[in-house]
Amino acid sequence: PQAWARARKMDLARKLLIDTDLPIACIAARVGYDHQGSFTEAFKEAFAMTPLAYRRTRSGEAEDIKSEEQDETTE
Repeated sequence: PQAWARARKMDLARKLLIDTDLPIACIAARVGYDHQGSFTEAFKEAFAMTPLAYRRTRSGEAEDIKSEEQDETTE
């Protein structure tokens, strides 16, 4: 049951990352995380990339994301 619920949260997060321009902190809150950092770690565990990297790869942006990923995990 817990794994199923987490998978549903991550599916919703992926959809929100692609279909909206919501800040990652807002998406984290919408899928049930109190802290953006916790959401980012869970997302990385599920998809092997940060939410920001996922959004950028799915939106076709090709700029370097390393520095922003570091900023994202410290918030």
